[in-house]
Amino acid sequence: MSQKNTRNNSQSGIMDENAIEQLVSKVCQKIMSRLEKKIDKNFSKMNQNVDNLSEKIKEIMEPIKTNEKDMYILNNKLDDLETYQRSKMLRFDGLKEGYNENLVSIATDLISNTMKIKCSNLDISNIYRLGKKIKINLEPLLLIL
Repeated sequence: MSQKNTRNNSQSGIMDENAIEQLVSKVCQKIMSRLEKKIDKNFSKMNQNVDNLSEKIKEIMEPIKTNEKDMYILNNKLDDLETYQRSKMLRFDGLKEGYNENLVSIATDLISNTMKIKCSNLDISNIYRLGKKIKINLEPLLLIL
């Protein structure tokens, strides 16, 4: 009888191992199923967040693109205005600075006598020195007609 008991115990041990394997397999499947659901839920939330952020980025980018276009247009207009403004300017280099000088009379004398162009004080709307050049002791004179 002891051999029969040993056989029964060993057979029931095998069945117990099969039952345990099946139980472990079912538990693993349930755990995996729950994990997959949680992962899917988290990915869904992340996708929603990404979609929301993408929409916000699009909303932000639209005014930026508009501003870039406006800046381009304004820069072109500014260039045009600066070019137009410079079209009526004369710049003289090499005029020595004198104490208590009258720049208008210096400019009108230079234009009238040296350049032989008719010029009066009324033709000059603004005149000033630009400052000393680097490494040169001559100061340019800007004349706006």
